[in-house]
Amino acid sequence: MTSVPRFDLICNLKLIILVTALSGCAPVLSRHAVTPSSLGVQPPNQTIEDSLQAPGQVRLQRVLAAEMTNRRSALVDLDDPRAVEAGIEEADEPFGIYFYVVDHPEHGRFLIDAGVSDSMEPRMSRLLRFAMRSFPVTVHTTIADWLDAQAGPLPEGVFLTHLHWDHLGGLLDLDTQTPVYAGAGDGSHTYWAYHVLGDTADNILADFGPLREWPVFDDPTGRYTGITDIFGDGSVWALHVPGHTTGSTAYLVNAVDGPHLLTGDAIHARLGWTLGLDQPGPDRDAADRQTSSERLRDFAARHPEITVWLGHQTLED
Repeated sequence: MTSVPRFDLICNLKLIILVTALSGCAPVLSRHAVTPSSLGVQPPNQTIEDSLQAPGQVRLQRVLAAEMTNRRSALVDLDDPRAVEAGIEEADEPFGIYFYVVDHPEHGRFLIDAGVSDSMEPRMSRLLRFAMRSFPVTVHTTIADWLDAQAGPLPEGVFLTHLHWDHLGGLLDLDTQTPVYAGAGDGSHTYWAYHVLGDTADNILADFGPLREWPVFDDPTGRYTGITDIFGDGSVWALHVPGHTTGSTAYLVNAVDGPHLLTGDAIHARLGWTLGLDQPGPDRDAADRQTSSERLRDFAARHPEITVWLGHQTLED
């Protein structure tokens, strides 16, 4: 996937709106088969806060896979009263595509999200490829390139934050026997924009086995929608943060250099984090999006030692 010129965005969007208007009801994100995950337990005697008191035991790397620009209105809702009050206007925003590498001393290496692959573009829907002409994309490293440069082990699995193309495209560079994990019910999410995405997620996942869906356990503190202790030792947690998609998942990694919170697209961008702005999406999901983002910000505020990584921007961007 190489850099592409930016064509007339308005013309592209007019075509997309026309197609979606003629297409009837909103489609689902994915129809790929699912199965319960064998990883993930309900913590018997500790809360997430308790786990932060223990020394970190895993190592975490953050890798920039690609960069593009996107319109600010694609990342935050510019009609949000807080955006209006703050004078936030439409503009181009930097948009990073990241993946993360978790090395656990007992369980091995796992990826969180999957970056990009040179094989990804043919798997995109025709309409998505057309829309992507409006945004210049620069690839820094594909999963294949990253693997070629590593001396370490191959990934034992991939933990997805959700099933959008920019979080799972690099799966195409992995062995198709690699287990892929995702939030429960994520593929069932419906949205008119999935007319643009088409079958992209299913095309990327086509050669893989069923998605392994995280179990969702009640949080005894009541602070989170649902939690999963992935390895049963408090080192990596899956946090259910519905709103962006049905099964959107954030990850808390208690690493040797301190805890890291990976929000996924529950919060895309710095403006969403600092001002609490909502993001575009179905109105029916607005309350979930707001609740999930508030819970993540409150968690980080209670634990200032946590490093926060947003879905597509750093807090410094």
